[in-house]
Amino acid sequence: MRGALFFFAYSTFYLAQSKMPIATATVLFLVSPFFITILSILFFKSQVGYRRWLTMLVGFGGVVLICQPAAGEFSFYYLLPVLVALAYAVIVNITKMTSDKDTLYQQVLYMYFITALLSGLMGLLFGDGRFNTVEYSEFAFVTRAWVFTDINTAIWLVGIAVVGASALLFLLGAYRVADPAVISPYEYTLLPWMILWGYIFWREVPSLYDLIGMLLIVGAGLYIYYREQIRNQNIENKSTLR
Repeated sequence: MRGALFFFAYSTFYLAQSKMPIATATVLFLVSPFFITILSILFFKSQVGYRRWLTMLVGFGGVVLICQPAAGEFSFYYLLPVLVALAYAVIVNITKMTSDKDTLYQQVLYMYFITALLSGLMGLLFGDGRFNTVEYSEFAFVTRAWVFTDINTAIWLVGIAVVGASALLFLLGAYRVADPAVISPYEYTLLPWMILWGYIFWREVPSLYDLIGMLLIVGAGLYIYYREQIRNQNIENKSTLR
């Protein structure tokens, strides 16, 4: 399940990035702490008070503001990072739940192995570009043919793989030893970097609505973290990890 969700999350997030500014896709994904908090109730019977519920509603209000459905600018693609956040929340809660049954490296190995199998299957189905037609032009980022003739492309892919796998090891390691609702707010450090890279590489500047939505989402997530601190929750895992 983790491997399938991991494949879905990455593929969907990459598609979303091809349809909107990278900072917008990132901040919509950053509702994941809300989903993690909600799912932690189901997985670990975590106690979530009314303040955190209200805070999450404010955060989801930021999502609505960025999507702007009332202004006629809503696009289905804006929902993709939110679906990614939900899938990611399930992954980290399962990671926490199974931390006493398998090792960190097993968890990462299984996810990447299953992702590689599913990616290979997608390559066999349409990696030759057979669906890269006018009919599917909206999804050209997904349907265009796989090309590996450029050595620079291979170098970039290897670099992405090394950095991504290393980051995932650190991230899942944190979720294994701590309450997911406590760790997740640290992921908001993604946003400043994404705004910076979006401007440097593509001259993307968030709109006023985007900035207000970002503030609502990030502010809500940080408040949830603050409430955790107020409650003096012990973030260490008392179970034996493998």
